[in-house]
Amino acid sequence: MNAQECLAEILRTVQRIEKTLAKGAPAATAPAGPATSIIASDSELDSQYGDPEVRKDPPKWDGAIYAGHRYSQTTPEYLDSLAGFFDWKAGKDDEAANAAPGTPEAEAKVKYARYARKDAARARGWAKRLRAGWKPAAANEGGGDDFTDDADESFT
Repeated sequence: MNAQECLAEILRTVQRIEKTLAKGAPAATAPAGPATSIIASDSELDSQYGDPEVRKDPPKWDGAIYAGHRYSQTTPEYLDSLAGFFDWKAGKDDEAANAAPGTPEAEAKVKYARYARKDAARARGWAKRLRAGWKPAAANEGGGDDFTDDADESFT
């Protein structure tokens, strides 16, 4: 992109922001471009929503199928592909939101972009964990709780 094209793009962006401000809607809705450096923290990954289920495999993934599995049950390579897909999706949602700022559809697209970025960060977080050798906590090895019905029948 040469200097004139860059300046023209900046001018279009400023005009779009001015138009949005004139309507009374918030100007900045989301960061531009993929936020590939964002990795979910351990506390995020350990939270209630930190290990989501894969709903659909990324379109460019040609390996094993992981739809229906948790992020922690996949591979780092798969999660890299999934994070890339979510970054792309967030970018497309941002574009759609910026095309019609201030509308209910744009507000919905902003929300979807935020969710896609969170999922991308979680995928990168799990990929990092898996590469570091993370293993799931072993379930109770005895196959049940520590108390059994027939442990001490002298009280009956």
